[in-house]
Amino acid sequence: MKKLHVICFNNPYPPNYGGVIDLWHKLKALHSIGAVLTLHVFEYGRERHTEELLTIAKEVYFYSRKHHFVDFLSSIPYITKTRMNKQLEDRLLTDNIPILCEGMHTSGILFNKKILSNKKLYLRMHNNEPLYYKKLAFAEKNFFRKFYHFAESLKLKSFEKKIEVFDKIFTISEAETTLYHSMFPQKVSEISAFHPSTAVNIIKGSGNYILYHGNLSVSENSYAALFLIKSVFSKIKHKVIISGYNPPPRLINHAKKYNHISLIANPNDSDMNLIIRNAHINILHTFQPTGTKLKLLNVLFNGRHCIVNQHMLSDHTFKPLVNVAQNGKEYIKCINKLMQIPFEDKDTIERNVLFAEKFDNVKNAQKMLNEISSI
Repeated sequence: MKKLHVICFNNPYPPNYGGVIDLWHKLKALHSIGAVLTLHVFEYGRERHTEELLTIAKEVYFYSRKHHFVDFLSSIPYITKTRMNKQLEDRLLTDNIPILCEGMHTSGILFNKKILSNKKLYLRMHNNEPLYYKKLAFAEKNFFRKFYHFAESLKLKSFEKKIEVFDKIFTISEAETTLYHSMFPQKVSEISAFHPSTAVNIIKGSGNYILYHGNLSVSENSYAALFLIKSVFSKIKHKVIISGYNPPPRLINHAKKYNHISLIANPNDSDMNLIIRNAHINILHTFQPTGTKLKLLNVLFNGRHCIVNQHMLSDHTFKPLVNVAQNGKEYIKCINKLMQIPFEDKDTIERNVLFAEKFDNVKNAQKMLNEISSI
């Protein structure tokens, strides 16, 4: 059995948004192949679910993120600085078990020289974080949040050089692998995103609507939805559904202008899955060319036709499975074509073959554990 400390940037349960989806299903897969996990969880706006975490971990410890105004002035990124915790560091030094840091968020332990000299350290990258925060700044309308995102991007770019001390860096997509391999060529290993699906599960035939979904409380997602309404959905006659968590008033009011556009706010996981599966076309548009898009993985496992823009394709594996559109006219052309085409068994078989090669959770967990054990 391989023992492992895992420092979690947030409570991984329930797995209901991008980063924690990868985290939860990674932990489940590691546990399933015999890894003995000790979880160190930073709490941030989510309830504790200790019982669920103890089904996959031997021990679970919780830590509060300590927010102080002076942390904004630190040269250490805010997402990292607010997760530096002496109790955590003291606990990690009581044994010689390797440590897996989930994201640059949890890598503040690099400033502890005792940990550096006595422990094997591994980092799971969820994103090109400096670029991610830079793009968030461009999408943000609020001046203060825009300034924070730009400042955080610069801090993360500087901090990025320090991750060289990790024994291994696990990247999540081809784009991140290329970037970090150019910086740390001997230390990078690509492990694809972990996800809730075990097999492709698609309803063949046709649906009668087009879907865009996402966490609509995130400015980048609501901005994408507004772009699609203005440039695509308002110019077609097919039924459209926009669905997701906490849509802002601006988006709600904009959708109300069109009788063929419905907005479904805050569906539960089961309802959201049904909405995805029953759609004839899932459209996913992003202005963020970073990370593996877990909602794209979910759609390709469970939904029929899919149209994306180029920024969604961080991994070339997806390219044969989707239609790509870059502007309103291209989206409309794809929609009018695909609405006439039923989804067939051969399409499901094609997806199954490709996913078995790269997105098997157990295989990827074993690969990760093997690399941790081999150092």
